[in-house]
Amino acid sequence: MSPIKQFFPKTMLGQQGHTLKEVEVKLRVNLERYKVVLGYLTSAQCFAPVAPNKWTPAEITDHLYRANQYHEAVAQLCRGNPPLVLPLGKLTEEGTMVTEAALPDVGGKVLLQAVEMLSVGVEDLIAAAQRAEHLDKVGGVCLTSGFFGPLTGLERLQLASAHIAHHTRQLPNLA
Repeated sequence: MSPIKQFFPKTMLGQQGHTLKEVEVKLRVNLERYKVVLGYLTSAQCFAPVAPNKWTPAEITDHLYRANQYHEAVAQLCRGNPPLVLPLGKLTEEGTMVTEAALPDVGGKVLLQAVEMLSVGVEDLIAAAQRAEHLDKVGGVCLTSGFFGPLTGLERLQLASAHIAHHTRQLPNLA
């Protein structure tokens, strides 16, 4: 693994919407889609890696929850605090992004809790962005991502939505 040499472009974030309301709707739709796909998985599928050397759906859920905990960065923006700065991202030799591993050996009860915590975390993130918009601060930088560089409150919401959509595509295809 090696640190990234430059931040990834943020052009894909616009696919999640361009206004706070558009992004809120898309984020909630992506979260519900993720939960529906996850709900169709058997217990064995939930705890088996989605591909060789990849996380299980349970670990992905934990990862999404942990990533959405950065809603506090948007709340900090409302309070006028400096942006949160995350460490520079890392890439595999194949060029894919690498983050900290999720919880090892996630159990069924923990998976249900992680899904609920993910849902609550998304709503917390939306609420923080709404407060920032009310204070006319949603366009301010709240977080420097290790992969995308400085993100505004709106871009943080867009990234949360894109992130959930990305991991939904990784779940086993049951069609």
